[in-house]
Amino acid sequence: MKRICFLSHFVLCLATAAGAFAAWRAGALEAIWLADKSRVTSAIGALLAGTLAWLGVQAWIADSNPDIPADASWGFLAAELCLVLGVIGMAFGLALQGHTIAHNGDAVFEAWAAQLTATICGCAAYAILLIASHNVDRARQ
Repeated sequence: MKRICFLSHFVLCLATAAGAFAAWRAGALEAIWLADKSRVTSAIGALLAGTLAWLGVQAWIADSNPDIPADASWGFLAAELCLVLGVIGMAFGLALQGHTIAHNGDAVFEAWAAQLTATICGCAAYAILLIASHNVDRARQ
């Protein structure tokens, strides 16, 4: 039995895990945890990991039995939610930055880094989940 959909999903998950591992080794995850006051980046990461696991099950279903429909709709919604969460994190970071500028001009770049990190993570998660959802969606056809 061919497992092309699941195999491509597995490769995508491996690439995502390799990127996360590289970020961890470089100290980026700790820096994000310390800088992100809103914890939006953590929410995006949790949504990404959970959705990739769910889409993995859907990819397996798509390859296993063509009579049972695989559903990638949650993946598309989660991708959009990641992007929205990234924008929310950016807005929160901008609010922190404005507060910092108003009260203490020396720590402005910490808030700026937090807003950019949330935006980058949200956009990256959006792209990954769109690819994974597209994969499962195309396997159904």
